[in-house]
Amino acid sequence: MPADAVPPAVLGAWVPVRHKADELVILRRNPFYWKTDEAGNQLPYLNEMHFKLTTWSDRTTQAVAGTGDFSNMENPGNYVEALKQTLSADAPVKANFGPRVLSWRLEFNFSETNGVQDEVDAELRKFFRNKDFRVAVSHALDRQAIGQSVARGPFMYPYSGGFSSGSPYYDYDSTVYYPYDLAKANAMLDALGLKDTDGNGIRNMPGTGADLEIDMMTDRQQVTDKKQADAVILMLAEAGIRVLIRNVDVIDTASKSGDFNMLIRRKEWNLPTRETCYQLPIANSCPSRHLPGSDGSRNLMDFEVEMVDAYNTILSSWDAVEAAEAAKTIQRLWTENAYTIGTVQAPAALLVNKRIKNAHPGTPVNMFEWAEDGVVRERLWTPKDQQLKELLPGTIAEY
Repeated sequence: MPADAVPPAVLGAWVPVRHKADELVILRRNPFYWKTDEAGNQLPYLNEMHFKLTTWSDRTTQAVAGTGDFSNMENPGNYVEALKQTLSADAPVKANFGPRVLSWRLEFNFSETNGVQDEVDAELRKFFRNKDFRVAVSHALDRQAIGQSVARGPFMYPYSGGFSSGSPYYDYDSTVYYPYDLAKANAMLDALGLKDTDGNGIRNMPGTGADLEIDMMTDRQQVTDKKQADAVILMLAEAGIRVLIRNVDVIDTASKSGDFNMLIRRKEWNLPTRETCYQLPIANSCPSRHLPGSDGSRNLMDFEVEMVDAYNTILSSWDAVEAAEAAKTIQRLWTENAYTIGTVQAPAALLVNKRIKNAHPGTPVNMFEWAEDGVVRERLWTPKDQQLKELLPGTIAEY
């Protein structure tokens, strides 16, 4: 249905009754909603909700200022200033931090043909598929320094890859971590035959003789990603690897074709069955870092096959213990093989106006769903003396 065909028939707690394109959506409570509270009062409590079109950064700014009631604070660069403002006694908003569910990573392209432009790309892909190369890159990254380049303080934490540490499926004992060790990284790269044969400070590939230069796709709109990319460039240069930035507007869209060699982005994984196509080769259309060639063929690495098998066990099992064990298998295989090179992970916070009650502290910004669903919005309420004027008082959706 067109977005302005309101009200639609819904089963949810509120019904969209007014839509102004690229500006505002007004929702009124659904008089036929099925939930009640323990006293028999019909939910939801709030009569009206508004969604205004804005940017992620502005959403946080509006929440901190009190002109918005709710925001997921997901940009660690804003954390220090936002905390300063919300700790004031007269601040209109409260910051509720949850577990570490945001994580960033480097992804190499493992396809042997998709996106390969020349013999240099082809040789790069061979190294990307070599576990020792990926482990060497991991050893070349000082994750503590990367984290501090994004946000000073205790917010950023080293990330190995796989499930974020805030995930209920994360298992410490199944996680293999390759810490910063530049000497070890250089020794491993030397052993792979990647040596600086022309004396320009950049390693040369033994097959083509070309400099070890890797294009890295980044999202120009994501400040946190850019700061990390700058740090990664400097650190890999210390290991004799030159990284060339390739900015795009929306990285999730731009990378879908598989036309890249390496990228950096935030792509957390908290539940094995949510957005799995970004994570594992469970279909020919994904993930973007390992797509089939033009002939439809794809040479999966052995550990990739094992991870997909473990994922299928989770899908088919009704046993929580069996599913958890399969998740441990995925975590071990992912991190042991440096399937992606984790950089850092961070907690996120819900910014909730103090007049809004029943927003449970510690609700993850992203777990089973995004936080506006995690807080169970139909239970939110506001004391009568703090309620705002409704834009459409008394309006009941008529179908």
